Amino acid sequence: MADDLSFTSREPDDELESVFKGSSFSHVLSITTDDQLDVALTALQAVRASGGALDGLHLTRRGTGLEHRLTLVGVRPHEARRLADRIAALPGVEAATVEHHILRGGG
Repeated sequence: MADDLSFTSREPDDELESVFKGSSFSHVLSITTDDQLDVALTALQAVRASGGALDGLHLTRRGTGLEHRLTLVGVRPHEARRLADRIAALPGVEAATVEHHILRGGG
């Protein structure tokens, strides 16, 4: 998984860097699982392999499941989207979404 963060088709995420030139980005990856902490570890390995880094991690128990919120830096918007899509397809993952946070002027 970690070695396939490439993205070939055009998505709205691809436009962010051109619209917000000179800005820096962080991305909040929200993952809901059926009590699987290893999903967060898989995501971290993929981010590290892409040259990105974890800027924050928040875990919340939701009934019998977990909500993982990972703040990522050092990855491009389309890479963060691709990661969310790949995580969403893993067994035990109920949902995976990404929010892009834009800091004007390079943060």
